[in-house]
Amino acid sequence: MEHKANLLWIPANSTYNTNKAWLDLNFKKTIRTEMMIMKGDNILTPQAIKKMYKIYKSVNAITVDGKSFEDICTRVPIADIFQTKKRRRREVKATDSPIIIQLKNEDDDYILGDEDDQEYDEKYTYDEEYGIWDEAYYDDEPIVSTTQRINFKKYGQNTVKNSSDPLPDIPKNIYCDLVTTLSEKCVSHSLLEIWRFSEDLISSVTTQEILAAVNWVEKSPWFGHQADFSQLLGGIKRNSTGQIVSAEAARMFWSIRVPEDAQIVESQGSGVELEFGDATSLAWEEEFVRVIQGESSEGSDGYELIPNAVNSYGEVSSQAIFFDGTLMAGGYFLMFIYTAMMLGRINCIEVRVFLAIAGISSILMGLVIAVGISSLLGFPYTPMHAILPFLCLGIGIDDMFVIVQCLANQKSSYSGDLPPVSKLIGAALKHAGVSITVTSVTDVLAFGVGAVTAMPGLQSFCVC
Repeated sequence: MEHKANLLWIPANSTYNTNKAWLDLNFKKTIRTEMMIMKGDNILTPQAIKKMYKIYKSVNAITVDGKSFEDICTRVPIADIFQTKKRRRREVKATDSPIIIQLKNEDDDYILGDEDDQEYDEKYTYDEEYGIWDEAYYDDEPIVSTTQRINFKKYGQNTVKNSSDPLPDIPKNIYCDLVTTLSEKCVSHSLLEIWRFSEDLISSVTTQEILAAVNWVEKSPWFGHQADFSQLLGGIKRNSTGQIVSAEAARMFWSIRVPEDAQIVESQGSGVELEFGDATSLAWEEEFVRVIQGESSEGSDGYELIPNAVNSYGEVSSQAIFFDGTLMAGGYFLMFIYTAMMLGRINCIEVRVFLAIAGISSILMGLVIAVGISSLLGFPYTPMHAILPFLCLGIGIDDMFVIVQCLANQKSSYSGDLPPVSKLIGAALKHAGVSITVTSVTDVLAFGVGAVTAMPGLQSFCVC
């Protein structure tokens, strides 16, 4: 069965398929990005940020085939290799001056605590910087456990760029060695990056801090690269100076990676799927959708959660295109009852149950033979073939009604004794044959036109 959309709806020898085959061979697409949309009256509130963090933890806890998100995620090195430095730890003093940022069109100053560049050291402040190759490092002083807020000013619009960038002066081999030794992080993009996915920081976040971060931060405190967090928002409302004051939706992204040596599952989608994955990634995506829907059904605190995995479109399309076996069987049974009642009369002598069984059985046998012959000729079975049982039922059963009605007309035309059965049937077929021939020729011509089209999927359907 063919599931690839490009092989169903685009000619096999087209430029697109030729180029795609080359790309699939030389540059396999292994990254799959999952998304969730969170909607509400205003998602720039502490309650919404905490809800996002709860969802973030639930998704990261998903385990499939013994693998969690940490095991299958797309990993990237920390962007700023000169950001991580060793510093002397000291006790925070009450006289330390906080950093003050004043937003445009805001009356109150927003106070931010002194911050540290280390990934997990938001709790400490430092008074000296040492290069990443320096030996002096003191770790024998008391450690203060007071949680410090992230200094958004460093990642904001007024960040002074160092004109003496050391990167161009580093030889390529040394630079590559540095990059390959960096620690890697899983790619997960959301507003939670601003607080470095820290539960302590998120649990104590305020509305003022959220608005300050969304308007100020232009560099991810988690990854170190440039980031426009307003692109994650929808339904944005701004004040007279252009500052973001609220938003009605926010997006969260998770990225997983399919191993290059993984066995790709070809039988997925419904003729519209272009990105195929392995069994683990597909199972993880199904669990991802289930978890998000579970969070929504359990009570999302007034927020609407909409999951969108890579295979979501294919799954929804499959449910719409492929028939339900139970419903199809029920449809055929209802058609059998209708046929048996309309072909004869409701009495023990003239009821034609066996004739109805023979008519419907001939349709099913014709369908099986048609699919077998078309497959033998090299035409694949496609998702469109799912409607063939109903199409054949509608086209095939009407001829049976025509023949029975012509036979009834012949009987009523004789006032005396009826002629032999063979002559009676011959006369009935003589009248019915004209209409049956016309409809059959019309069907052959209509499907014949489709059989010579350039679309392989439509061609296979019409030939069958």
